[in-house]
Amino acid sequence: MGVDACIYLKARNGDEPTLCDSLPHGCSMVDAKEWAPHGATHEIEQCWRYYGPGYERGPWPSIAAVLMTLHASPDVETVWYFGDCSGGDQPFTPQRVQEFSAHYMSEGNRPYNRKFTSLGTPSAG
Repeated sequence: MGVDACIYLKARNGDEPTLCDSLPHGCSMVDAKEWAPHGATHEIEQCWRYYGPGYERGPWPSIAAVLMTLHASPDVETVWYFGDCSGGDQPFTPQRVQEFSAHYMSEGNRPYNRKFTSLGTPSAG
């Protein structure tokens, strides 16, 4: 069990937005559910773990590709990205995509992977 990635968007006209690039394999856009952030019109369905500073588990390059595709669309007004056990009321701006990308490029998934030895037991450090 872990923290799942949640990606939502608000389309400018309420209809499904036209995206400049296609979404990565395994992703689809659906209408937002009742638990979506206030104002969200659509959700990106995917099966990824959340990635962020302090929780370096999910596939950030794929998550970032979705977020950049949404931000590149003139039909998308707002984008949200968060973990399923945290509040998602703050928009995830292009600047935050850059911050998380810089963190990924310096740390990758290493902080998470360092927590376990090759036998799967917690390490001392």
